[in-house]
Amino acid sequence: FTHKVVVFDEKMVRAIIYQRQLKDPQIVPIVDNTAYFQLYSKEYVIVFEDEKGQRFAGSIPHQLQSLMDAHKYLEKCMELAPQQLPYLLSYFDTRQNYLTFAPEDKEHFRILMFSEAISSEYKSKMLPEILRFYQVHAYDGMIEEYLTRADYSRLEANTRRFAMELLVENHLFAIAYEKVMEYGIDQIGSAAKVALASHMITRTEYEEDEFLIRLAATAFRAKKYNDEILSYLCQHF
Repeated sequence: FTHKVVVFDEKMVRAIIYQRQLKDPQIVPIVDNTAYFQLYSKEYVIVFEDEKGQRFAGSIPHQLQSLMDAHKYLEKCMELAPQQLPYLLSYFDTRQNYLTFAPEDKEHFRILMFSEAISSEYKSKMLPEILRFYQVHAYDGMIEEYLTRADYSRLEANTRRFAMELLVENHLFAIAYEKVMEYGIDQIGSAAKVALASHMITRTEYEEDEFLIRLAATAFRAKKYNDEILSYLCQHF
């Protein structure tokens, strides 16, 4: 994956390469107007820095060259070194939609989602696609791991709402209730509110709880309710 960049500005002393998939940038020296670094995908930005620490993006003339045609060897490399992150990043560069995933890809998802080297932005983008893939193919028990281990605080808002809905759908009510308390009742739809509220009402044996009353009342106002919610609201609202 090594690339060579020739910089046509004598004042530049280092290159900083940001790739969407990686949490940290690569920082490499520019020697004799030339620097080398690894590039795994088409989603990247190169920033140049001069000796004063000033950084420039897009305004410095340069020429970028790949030293190998990595895709020609990618399949064989993945066979010889399975689950190595650089190969996976390159592999999924053109597979970022659940419709493009293959059954054997499920062996790679865990590395992408739980590696400390992967950026939160990329995880947030890939997580809903992985969850949809598991929904479509109905792999038993697989989806729960991603829902329970995901760092919800780092997910984008739409991804977090999608994951929280799936928590309820997959009957992970305790975690779903915790997340709804943390991020807000509006993060799940009315049907999910009913399912979550009625489960928690039954689980707590109709014990009065201020947040649970709000959750049940919000569902009721949206004209979604069941016997448990009606009984609970009659007792406590």
